[in-house]
Order: sequence, then structure tokens, then C-alpha cells
Amino acid sequence: MVIAKLDSIATVLDRTARSSESILARIDRGEGSLGKIAKDEALYNNASEAAATMKKTADEFARLAADIRAEPKKYLKLSLF
Repeated sequence: MVIAKLDSIATVLDRTARSSESILARIDRGEGSLGKIAKDEALYNNASEAAATMKKTADEFARLAADIRAEPKKYLKLSLF
């Protein structure tokens, strides 16, 4: 019983190691998104700049949303007649 479980665990670990090796080899060859980012410095820089821009935009949007909540009359003018 214990030996069968150990064999099963060993099989899973072996399969996981082979799969990981295959994935890392593809990245090393520059295949897939991670591989392209790892091999292409310009692509990495562009992705990094895009992430920074997205963070800045999200921060500005959060400040705007907070200001709208604090002073809604500054942004919304309601008139019934």
C-alpha cells in the first residue's frame, strides 16, 4: 500500500519535472509570450512601460472617483425643470 502510493507520487513528480523542463526549454528558445518577453528586450521595455502607464491611469481614475464621491455637485448638475 505505502509502496504503491510512493510509486504514484514518483510518477507524478517525474511527469511534473518533464513538463517543467519542456516549458522552460520553450521559454529559453523564445517561444510563446514569456519566451518572447525573456528574449526581446524592446518587447520587455514596451510591456514595462505599458504596465506603468496602466498603473498611472488607474491611480488617476481612483483619485477622480474619490473626488466625485467627496464633491458630487462639482461634477453633476441635476435640474428637474
